[in-house]
Amino acid sequence: MIYYSFNECFSKNIDFNLLKGCFSDTLKHYKNIAEKHPDVVFGILTDKVINDVEINKKNSLYDLVDSLDREEKRYAFSLLNKYPTEDFFEIDNIDSLIDNNYILSVDNCEYNAFSHKIISLYSGFLFSLGVHNDLKKNQLGILEKNNKESIALIDNLFGEQANTEYNLGQISNKIVQSKRGFDKLLTLFDAPVYDERLFKKEYEHLSVEIQNCIYDNFEIAKTRGLPTPFSADGQLIKDVTPQKENNIKVYELRVFKPICIRIYFYEDNGNIYLASITKKPAKNTQDKDIRTALSVIKSLIKTH
Repeated sequence: MIYYSFNECFSKNIDFNLLKGCFSDTLKHYKNIAEKHPDVVFGILTDKVINDVEINKKNSLYDLVDSLDREEKRYAFSLLNKYPTEDFFEIDNIDSLIDNNYILSVDNCEYNAFSHKIISLYSGFLFSLGVHNDLKKNQLGILEKNNKESIALIDNLFGEQANTEYNLGQISNKIVQSKRGFDKLLTLFDAPVYDERLFKKEYEHLSVEIQNCIYDNFEIAKTRGLPTPFSADGQLIKDVTPQKENNIKVYELRVFKPICIRIYFYEDNGNIYLASITKKPAKNTQDKDIRTALSVIKSLIKTH
């Protein structure tokens, strides 16, 4: 579960229409992110009810949202109903956080960053209005008032496409980090198809060390710059298709350490069919493993 937190750290002398435009920009980019990760991104936190969140000397965050177009207003109100920030996390020692006087510096002005520190501890993001260049950064640094050295960096959304791509990348990384075992492996593929017995159960029986090696090798494969993420290159991934097979391919990814493991699969138009996992075969038995994998792949294609 990932939360964004509304960033109040900006001058309260800014024109309302500029604030409105910046809020609308960030909201549109937030919506894009939330639609890509509906099961992960869960709204925007505020320190208090939005009627009491000051955005300039005359207006509250409620006033700003209420001035938006109908659909945008409805969407924003549906997000901004989670407060105060600290109620959404299990904080072991909140008093120590209060005592440390965390700050965020924007345009040489210092703002209270207590909730920002909480968000940083729980891998959250800031929802910022791009009203100053200090707020137009992928990460913002939180300081201790008596230290003035950055003690925590927090990911930040401010309503520009490159920044949104950064946010999406960070969210993907956090999703992977939160996964374990087979679920982690699946994050490398788009809607993979696999055999429950020959692939999933075999994978789950492997040690964590071996699972991590398999994951790492598939991840490396995606960075090779080949026509498709898992194309055969004769080294990391080999084409081991039987000579008489003309319709599909069987690919083999090998892991050599800590033990030799072979993973058989097929990639076709972005679809991945994960067939089987075998340990180093006895002499003259690899052909049988490949034929078994071929049969499994054909079955997976037929049933999906």
